[in-house]
Amino acid sequence: MLAGSHAFIKDARRLKHLFGGAMRQAGIIAAAGVYALEHHVARLAEDHAHANMLAQSLAALPAVSLNPTDVETNIIIFDVEASGREAKRSANA
Repeated sequence: MLAGSHAFIKDARRLKHLFGGAMRQAGIIAAAGVYALEHHVARLAEDHAHANMLAQSLAALPAVSLNPTDVETNIIIFDVEASGREAKRSANA
């Protein structure tokens, strides 16, 4: 449950959709993740090592803000604001 102003709820709903919260039949996608966890756990260490190598390479770029020591899994989040470029918003955003 979420409570707040109209603007807050509208933004929360947009973020929910942005992160896949309105997907139908998401169980099919989740099933792939469950299968991977049940049959390919050994590969996770390899995936994390590759993500770390990518993070180190990205951090070396002048327009990328990223601390490679913050990357603990195979998810890499970085900022490109220093490049002077912005992501374009879609008409639906």
